[in-house]
Amino acid sequence: MGEEKILSQRIGEIEKKEHVANKYIDTQAELIEQSINGKFEKVAFRLFKKQTNGGLDDTCEVLVDGVPFDNANTAGQVNAGLDVINSLCKNHNIYTTIFID
Repeated sequence: MGEEKILSQRIGEIEKKEHVANKYIDTQAELIEQSINGKFEKVAFRLFKKQTNGGLDDTCEVLVDGVPFDNANTAGQVNAGLDVINSLCKNHNIYTTIFID
């Protein structure tokens, strides 16, 4: 009976550590998304998707004004492309002429 109690306490300690680790991972994922999305005006990237079990699934979904890129209209998709180009140009301090046909 004493061994069961010790094992039960040990399981509780491990579950507590697992919860802290999962909270850290969730916070880190949120900070990464915020850091990347802060560089764009119209485009946002959803890099992680919450699973039903609470874990995170790696993904890379492009959102244009909150709408998935595939569902955005042509103007939204073109503006999203321009937003990405402008952000990359600004980040690398390289500027060029852009033609849209």
